[in-house]
Amino acid sequence: MVIANTDKHVAPYWNDGINLKLGLNQLGIRNVAEQLFAKLLPGLNNVSSRIRYYSFYCWLINKFYEDKDSVEVNDFNPYLRRAELLLALVNATKDDSQGIPGINYALLQLQNNSDKISLKDGAKFGVGTYWANAGGIFRQYYGASLVEIGLIGANVSYPQLYNIRKEDGFINGKILADSFASTVGQDGETFLNLASKDEVSFEELRNLSDSFNMKVMPTSSQEREWLQELLLQKDSPTIELSASHRKQSIKHVLRYLTNARTSLEATGFSKYMYQEFHRGQKDETIWGWYAYYLDDNWQYQLTRIFNILLSTIKLRSSLWTPIDIVASQLSEKVLIDFNVDNSVTLDVVIAGLTQKKMENDVSDAINNLLWFYKENIGYADESEQHYHDWGIEVENFCDFMKDASANLQTPFVKYVYKLITEDVIFRHYKVSFRKMLQTGLATQKFSIENGNIRFLEDWPSSHTSPRIDTLRNFLIDLDMIEKDGSVTNLGVELLNRMNDEDNK
Repeated sequence: MVIANTDKHVAPYWNDGINLKLGLNQLGIRNVAEQLFAKLLPGLNNVSSRIRYYSFYCWLINKFYEDKDSVEVNDFNPYLRRAELLLALVNATKDDSQGIPGINYALLQLQNNSDKISLKDGAKFGVGTYWANAGGIFRQYYGASLVEIGLIGANVSYPQLYNIRKEDGFINGKILADSFASTVGQDGETFLNLASKDEVSFEELRNLSDSFNMKVMPTSSQEREWLQELLLQKDSPTIELSASHRKQSIKHVLRYLTNARTSLEATGFSKYMYQEFHRGQKDETIWGWYAYYLDDNWQYQLTRIFNILLSTIKLRSSLWTPIDIVASQLSEKVLIDFNVDNSVTLDVVIAGLTQKKMENDVSDAINNLLWFYKENIGYADESEQHYHDWGIEVENFCDFMKDASANLQTPFVKYVYKLITEDVIFRHYKVSFRKMLQTGLATQKFSIENGNIRFLEDWPSSHTSPRIDTLRNFLIDLDMIEKDGSVTNLGVELLNRMNDEDNK
């Protein structure tokens, strides 16, 4: 609760002072969008931004076991951390090192040390080193993705460790490890020898900067070709009936960039896929992106209302304000913007909707949500079946549409009031207290007591990030697209190949 007339916030019942945390999912409705893009682009995540790390880690893990009858589990993390730091330092010698984990620490070391750079100190686990996580970049950024995409798995003999997969029939970890070794040649042994030392020189780093460049591979290298095929194989290559949403998403991305001639952004691409669905292109992957666009927009518009609510109570002269007053005032503004009176029902408002933007954010958000209800209610049953087939049972935009359908005869002002109170105010409070019970972290942005509400912290609205930036980086690294989004000759060849497969 909040101590009256102060900014102090204490945990209920325990009297322990706690710090409010930002959190991400303030209304608890980002889950469906996140589950959808995990299905659509499996094996990628929002921080694994360079595809060559996939082959690098396969090679590095394979080398850890090489020529050993047994291993010491405690040796793995130090081995891993030294190699990761050395890799960051090598790439820091290049002009373009964006997207390289640990690069800020590496650049600082190069600036501050003209002669030797310590691997021993920088690779330690603790504050002031290249990476805070004890398991390094691998365990925090890349490990789970490599497991998901079928490159590595648990080591049967050493459960705390991973090993590369070697099964036939798909692009496995052994294939990538061998292709990386072939690409780097003798520099591979040089790299591992340097990683075992306490210090390295700038000259030693620069000598490895071409072969261990994480952003550029020789266009004709087998490694690059295998990485491309990795992305195009089944989503879960060890499962016989696995889907191919990642491959299909890449095809649609290349089509989008070919037609739109624009840079690749998540909202632009998902909107394009939404429009493709409405044009009658309804394969499973297109539906997934269509649903993602609706679900992400749903959470974005509700967080816009949440943001305005916070701004409203923040600016009030009194610390506490009755919830009824805040919700009623916001509802009345919406009524004015829609130019309707208290007697007009929701169905009448929906029938007269246009897509024009409204100046008031709450009104504009509600206009947007109801417009998408109007445009998509005919697909609700179909979408619910898709959600079920995909194993996604969390709340989604279909639930919003069902609620709107149940309230078509409700006066519009009462529907808006209900949306503000139930879908924003009480939803946020319920979500924040559930998080506190689960994690001990306080994420609530306002406090409620006896029907009154009090501002605690601001919260901006934002879209989810569906791994499109990661895919964009991967396609650039594989020379499929340019940084400006234009499709290269290799990208055109790949798209033609996939189009031919569709036409067979």
